[in-house]
Amino acid sequence: MSDPQPAPTEAANRDAIPQESRGLVSEFVGFILYNKAWWMTPILIVLALMVGFILFVEGSPVLPFIYALI
Repeated sequence: MSDPQPAPTEAANRDAIPQESRGLVSEFVGFILYNKAWWMTPILIVLALMVGFILFVEGSPVLPFIYALI
């Protein structure tokens, strides 16, 4: 009669996780490529352009006029 294998401990689970850390952007790109979720790319591009525009115009004297348009 053989003894059952002991349940894996937390240390064993921690060792199974790869030690390389990937950034949020590379994780998201990997997700899109792996799942072939190409419909997400236009959303991300528009979101990035909006964030860039807001950061670019943040200190500009034109900012009150942009808020009036939105």
